[in-house]
Amino acid sequence: MKAPAGQTSKSANVTIGNTGDGSGYGNLRTVFSVNQSTNWWVDTGANVHVCADISLFSSYQVARGSTVLMGNGSHASVHGVGTVDLKFTSGKIVQLKNV
Repeated sequence: MKAPAGQTSKSANVTIGNTGDGSGYGNLRTVFSVNQSTNWWVDTGANVHVCADISLFSSYQVARGSTVLMGNGSHASVHGVGTVDLKFTSGKIVQLKNV
């Protein structure tokens, strides 16, 4: 996705290889993509909402010591919890709580 006019896109691609795990799949590489996009990704199977941009929160409280289990089995640290107002191009606003 392109960044809005006048803004630069911040993204990074990171490759982490593991060639000796003993699983028989030693020649496979694991690729993680890190992208600081402001776009929302729809996942109808998700049981939590995650937002990396604090400026999108209408309310926010710092929360330390919690983690979220990701789809790949890893854990991500929770830095805070709050409410995000999603504003659609139609003008409709959907409020996500406990993000």
